[in-house]
Amino acid sequence: MENIRLEYGETIIGDYGLFWDDKIKSISESGHVYITTKRLVLSYVKLHVFRADEEYSYSYPLSSIDHIEVTQLPKNSRDDTWYKCKAYLSNGVIHFSDPRYEDFAPFVNMLNAEITGDPNPLVGPKQTLVSDVANALSSVTNQFTTAFSKKTVPQQAKAEKVSIACPGCGATLTGWHGKTVICEYCSASRQL
Repeated sequence: MENIRLEYGETIIGDYGLFWDDKIKSISESGHVYITTKRLVLSYVKLHVFRADEEYSYSYPLSSIDHIEVTQLPKNSRDDTWYKCKAYLSNGVIHFSDPRYEDFAPFVNMLNAEITGDPNPLVGPKQTLVSDVANALSSVTNQFTTAFSKKTVPQQAKAEKVSIACPGCGATLTGWHGKTVICEYCSASRQL
């Protein structure tokens, strides 16, 4: 982080270890990605065996980022695919990826909040074994509900309010279809 010079009034609001493929500058590296109040800063170190390592960093203004698109999330806790997203800038695209939810999700959600002002996360809670089981049970429950609710729909259709004239005095009798009602004027009973 020695090469990152902050501007007056600029502060770092996020520091994440990620992999990126910058299509704009044709750089594919891994290192630190910093989100500041004004910029997206990409920093990496070139390791050397017989001389001092070299640290590089470059940045893009947050105002140049149009939007973020999450392109891949693991389907469940046992899926070993990486988390991936694309940041679309006015002059190109940067692909970010990481196998660790702990670095990827906060990065995407923070960057999205900074560029859009929307605090709603793009990447939700991490999938775990418990959430996998809950999702499976929810799916089965929905299937059962769908299968059995079709049989109960006709019964619900019969349960409607009906109004007819009383055969004894002509007053209006109101009640549920299929139920027996007693007229309050002439005490005649009638099934609706």
